[in-house]
Amino acid sequence: MLISPETEAYLTGEKFTNSGRFKIISERQLLDRNQHILNICKERSVLHVGCCDHIPLIEKKIKRGSHLHSLLNTHTKKCIGLDIDEKSISYLKEIGISNIFTPETLPQDKYDVCLAADVIEHVGNVQSFLNEINRHDFKTLVITTPNALRIKNFTSLKYEEINSDHRYWFSPYTLCKTITEAGYIIKNVIYGHRPKKLNFIYNAFFSYFPKYRDDLIIVSEKK
Repeated sequence: MLISPETEAYLTGEKFTNSGRFKIISERQLLDRNQHILNICKERSVLHVGCCDHIPLIEKKIKRGSHLHSLLNTHTKKCIGLDIDEKSISYLKEIGISNIFTPETLPQDKYDVCLAADVIEHVGNVQSFLNEINRHDFKTLVITTPNALRIKNFTSLKYEEINSDHRYWFSPYTLCKTITEAGYIIKNVIYGHRPKKLNFIYNAFFSYFPKYRDDLIIVSEKK
């Protein structure tokens, strides 16, 4: 979904409203977050920020073929991982994934894409995080996060389903606003959702109502 000139004026602060409506337009085809990311990054050079994942989840994801950094290694021209979790880095190196660095050891290079997939909701200071990313040499920034408006957040009436390390929920507009204020131009807003095999009603609902899909993927560029 492209951003309209009116919405862009609100994102940049040129205009203000207390009752704005952020129009949701998305392709009907359902693709999960990983597939959207692989489509964006295919045959490009990628700096993958926060690439490791939680240690208790890494082995499970690798076995079922959903560990994102492992997938990027086979779909991109070049992929370099960046993470601050030294235990997870050591674990991945032990199983043969060696293209991962800490901020102190990352070699200088130029990239087509900087990817921060499901990282922004974990950091204590979002603007500092985005400013730190900005010092790297790349053109396109891709940020993904769970969608605050996803339907499971409203169907669980008696509890909040959450990763215990999360600090924020972002809606499509608030994430775009945050990224814009960090000095980026929004190029696309994508809603990711994993379809269910042979569940035509489920798939049709999320095809027609992207607002309730699980994941947000924001594509932006440096000014």
